[in-house]
Amino acid sequence: IGTTNAVNRTYAVGACCTNLATPITDSLAISSIALMVNNLAPAILTTDLEAKNQQLMASTMANIACGNARLDLIHALSHPLGSRHMPHGLANGILIPYVMEFNLPVCADKFARMAVAMGEATPGMTTADLARSAIKIIKELFIKTGYPKKIPADVVTKKDIPDMVKQAMTRPMIRFNKRKASEKELAAIYRRAMEGWEKEGAA
Repeated sequence: IGTTNAVNRTYAVGACCTNLATPITDSLAISSIALMVNNLAPAILTTDLEAKNQQLMASTMANIACGNARLDLIHALSHPLGSRHMPHGLANGILIPYVMEFNLPVCADKFARMAVAMGEATPGMTTADLARSAIKIIKELFIKTGYPKKIPADVVTKKDIPDMVKQAMTRPMIRFNKRKASEKELAAIYRRAMEGWEKEGAA
């Protein structure tokens, strides 16, 4: 469930961060993220069948969203990892917060809506505060469920980055991502994903 849900989260987050997103796909994607996040821990860690059912509902919604709005950089960056034998779900899941941070300047309003949908609605929070909170909630979910926070060192090393960047630049998701990315920026995302993030001050 963990890696499958991670892929579904990339469908939802990715659908919000493309230049083909619409109000309809955004609504589906943001609602699906809320269902995933709010039900993931019990779905993984317990026998709660309703929580598992909510994951299926969220998966359907996320797939409809990305089927129409396409996908963002998460998938473009995960494909080179897959060609190096890293499981698809694992690669995509790990990359979520790193790509969200890259897309934050152009997706803050949507990330803020995600935060509210996930239950973060403290009075006085600005759109920027809420957007950063959405990323923090995703990271906290990784910690709660024991999901890896960085690309494993036995999969790739920093010397592999130039080749992975060239491969990622050939993926169609590059042109769909709402924020245009250069090879240098893709390399920076890979480096950060290899270094990882820590619980304190992670977002």
